[in-house]
Amino acid sequence: MDTIAQILTYGNIAANRNVLVLESCKGLLLTAIVERTSGIGGKIVNLSPNGSHISTKETLDFMNLTEEKLKNIYNFPLEKVDKIQVN
Repeated sequence: MDTIAQILTYGNIAANRNVLVLESCKGLLLTAIVERTSGIGGKIVNLSPNGSHISTKETLDFMNLTEEKLKNIYNFPLEKVDKIQVN
């Protein structure tokens, strides 16, 4: 619990923040970020293989989060990160 709190604190995770998540903890960190941001502003981009959130869905479902908190999660294929163009 302390480790996750430190990660969120050092990552400056709060409401109205845009967050990019790449994790392999079965959605534990993603769920903590969703809970911390509370669905208030900002976007959470979850990088996952093939853009599938299957590995994180079970943890998100287990936490029984409201639609309001889940609305700002966007799944993006990890394989296409090199195609992103920033202007």
